[in-house]
Amino acid sequence: MTNTYLVTQIKRISDPCIDATARHAVRRVYLVDRETGLPCELEQNYIDVVLGTKAVGTQDKAGDELAVFRQWRLIQSLKDKGWKDSLQRALQSEPPMSSSEIDDFANSCSFKAGFLSRTLDALKNGVALDIYSSHETVSAACLNGRIRTAKRFLTHLLNHGRKPANVQDLHFYPYISELKRSLETELQNKLVPVPKHSEVLSLNSVEVQAMELLLDNHPLFTNSVSAQRDSLIIRTLRETSFRAGELLKIKTEQVCEPSELLPSPYMTTIRDPQSAEDCRKYEPAIKTRNGDVPISNELFKDLQNYILGPRRDAVDLRIDGVETAYLFVNHEGDPEHIGKETSQRNINRVVKKLTVHSAIRSSVHPHSLRHTGLTELADGAQERGRDGAEIEQLVTDIGRFTPGSPQVAHYTGRHVRAQTAKFKKTREDEIRGNKT
Repeated sequence: MTNTYLVTQIKRISDPCIDATARHAVRRVYLVDRETGLPCELEQNYIDVVLGTKAVGTQDKAGDELAVFRQWRLIQSLKDKGWKDSLQRALQSEPPMSSSEIDDFANSCSFKAGFLSRTLDALKNGVALDIYSSHETVSAACLNGRIRTAKRFLTHLLNHGRKPANVQDLHFYPYISELKRSLETELQNKLVPVPKHSEVLSLNSVEVQAMELLLDNHPLFTNSVSAQRDSLIIRTLRETSFRAGELLKIKTEQVCEPSELLPSPYMTTIRDPQSAEDCRKYEPAIKTRNGDVPISNELFKDLQNYILGPRRDAVDLRIDGVETAYLFVNHEGDPEHIGKETSQRNINRVVKKLTVHSAIRSSVHPHSLRHTGLTELADGAQERGRDGAEIEQLVTDIGRFTPGSPQVAHYTGRHVRAQTAKFKKTREDEIRGNKT
């Protein structure tokens, strides 16, 4: 259960793998009123209908944001006993929120859940708090998420609203479209700029050499089964350019031998959110396209040895006896965790071990290895004489980017800049030659 401060609580089915009958279960989150124990029907319907096939993490986030919206509505109802709930207005095809209410809601979105909870409790006791004097604020990204989710939720309700008696059938669709446009515009205008994170850069040549030295010789990556697994994780992230969530969702059956179509070993990615086989409390974030990624014979051999040896031993020690399909599992720590799927937090910890070498920056992250692999891929293609279009297609396929993604230019742009610089130098040399 999350959202311990707010009236609206989120309950999650976190273990769909209880027995064989749950094999096709679907993870869901449920929104309930903490005081009555009753479900929040309209919010729940939105999550089920609009987000039902999304990963449980996406549902969790939307649930948290809908809980804040509901908290604000409860505060409004206590401030004004005659206040008509925004959801009722939406279902009756009325403007769900006035301009002043949108202003007030946007301001409330900037505060932490604990402060909103105290505000509601104070109003119940007849005390009004000055919310504008509070410094308990959330990040810009969190504020924007709350506003966007409220906008989508109200738009969803307007799509299912009843036709007002004073609106003719012919005019109903334009009427609803204008209501949605006005609401979306006003809420969109309340979004605030989000500070850009520092760019995740690939490792440079010195850092790559330091990483390879660590993986070959340092006890952190050689002196135990768990350490050797960590070395495999880092090598796989770099060689495949997988996102961390993609690697965590890879199953043993997706490490494949060469075939007629692919002459080298490969790993195949399959978009699989809401998997009943995934028993992790927090399902890894999935942002991928289905595809096959070639790997070296050396990495394939080491992964096979891991699957048949240390991984098999760890899964056999699993207390609950469940056979996991996922590639990387836990080997040390709490006996309850041994043999279970490795988590996102563990992947972050594994990569951070690289900072033991002074040449590797402290900000190294799993995504740094993705960038490193794709940069090496693009540079290698350029050295072999591939043109810009070929490099772009190669990076898009191996990186599993959506076609046309602007992220691809991060890698192909280096090639274009190099070609431009070469052309300019050649042109300058020609001009100097003509002058002499």
